[in-house]
Amino acid sequence: MGAACERSPGVMIAVLRLPLETIEVALADRTNVHVANHNAPGQTVIAGPAADVDAVVPRLEDAGGHVRRLAVEGPFHTPAMAPAMVAVDRLLQRLPTREPAVPLVTGQSAQVLTTASEVAAALIEGILAPVQWVAVQRRLVELGVELAIEVGSAGVLAAMARRTVPDLRVVPVTTPGDIAALLDATPAAA
Repeated sequence: MGAACERSPGVMIAVLRLPLETIEVALADRTNVHVANHNAPGQTVIAGPAADVDAVVPRLEDAGGHVRRLAVEGPFHTPAMAPAMVAVDRLLQRLPTREPAVPLVTGQSAQVLTTASEVAAALIEGILAPVQWVAVQRRLVELGVELAIEVGSAGVLAAMARRTVPDLRVVPVTTPGDIAALLDATPAAA
């Protein structure tokens, strides 16, 4: 993915306070700017070449959005990452695989995957596909998940979950001290 970023540099910008539909309208005539992540209600990430993304920013701000450039290497989850798909596919073909012990909810469609081949395909397709994190969180709740544990990321995903699925118990573990809160939140082992 790093090599793809070097070949096709770009940026990612978080767009806050706008519904996804408004963002999609703002991007309609910008074929090089893509929705990369739909993270939470009122939080979407767009990506593409810097000049093209920067040209869309005034539209988003005029619509009431707040934008924040992300500190990332390039325009992930966009067609610029296509070369990485080939490299990841080659790598996955060399690795031993087995059927997953726990179903995986894929980030690009929130579908439940239960076979090794489905997981491998999702890993490759997920390089280009926008991350549908809102749909994933909702699917987890539909599947009966009652507790989400985030390890790392400074609680960013936990904050998104609290906005998207407020009835889900979420425990961020960002420091060793947070482990006590995690133990308090999980049922005792039988």
